[in-house]
Amino acid sequence: METAARARLGAAGLLGLCCLLAYPANWNYIAVLWIFGFAVFRENPKKQWSFFGLVTLLYVLQYFVYGSTLPVWLRPFVLLCVPLLLCYNHTLGRRSKVLQWGYYLFYPAHLLVLTLLREIFTRL
Repeated sequence: METAARARLGAAGLLGLCCLLAYPANWNYIAVLWIFGFAVFRENPKKQWSFFGLVTLLYVLQYFVYGSTLPVWLRPFVLLCVPLLLCYNHTLGRRSKVLQWGYYLFYPAHLLVLTLLREIFTRL
């Protein structure tokens, strides 16, 4: 097997594994596919947005296959992120170890606080 073909197969396997691992999460495999599409097609904005639209359509159609507690009419609102994504100028922002580790600590900490609050309020 060619090296390039082996690399593509490995990338497809890794993408599949990430989708499976993300499945129980709120955005499940949809977020993984969005990130994948923006990375793979970074040199071609038309393909990026086509892939984003296709994955968003999957997200809306997913409601009819699996059902959801989120009403189907709310799902297209994910498209409200498009104007923000169009503002991206392809340059890195400030790099700081303090900000980096602050985000690494903040994210799990805020989830822990929200979980604790949920537990407190469901017991009331």
